[in-house]
Amino acid sequence: MDTKQNDVIWLSIEESSQKDKQYNPSNREVKLSNLPPNSCAYVSALDFLA
Repeated sequence: MDTKQNDVIWLSIEESSQKDKQYNPSNREVKLSNLPPNSCAYVSALDFLA
């Protein structure tokens, strides 16, 4: 598992959710739920939100 690549994926999700929050506050949760359950980004997101 490439941790740096994983961080980039997570940052991309975070940045896009920050931009969209003014339009849709729940957009971040929607994007996270759309990730495959076994993806590194999904796991990291759960760890981050825990």
